[in-house]
Amino acid sequence: MKKEYTLYITTADRKALKGSIKAWEKRAAGEYKDATINNCPLCEIHLMRPGGNCVQCPVMAWTGKLLCSGTPAAVYGIVSTSQKINIRRAKKEVTFLKDLLKRSRNMK
Repeated sequence: MKKEYTLYITTADRKALKGSIKAWEKRAAGEYKDATINNCPLCEIHLMRPGGNCVQCPVMAWTGKLLCSGTPAAVYGIVSTSQKINIRRAKKEVTFLKDLLKRSRNMK
């Protein structure tokens, strides 16, 4: 039987995670938007603040990797400029983030 894991996150992380899902849903719908730290609500609260880093980001906490490595987001728009491939990757990222949200619980 597969063990289910829970990720404990802050209320701000939950809000940012939902915002990231919305952004990736737009990309998955073909509404291209650059997928950089400038367009990621999670990066805004973790990476882009003074002295910021990925360490407390829920994606990094889940994957154990910096800068979304190991997720579909890591290769979106970089490896291929094909809109069809990028849409497929965006859909996979939406699935990944929704699963992460589903597995998360608020910190007490």
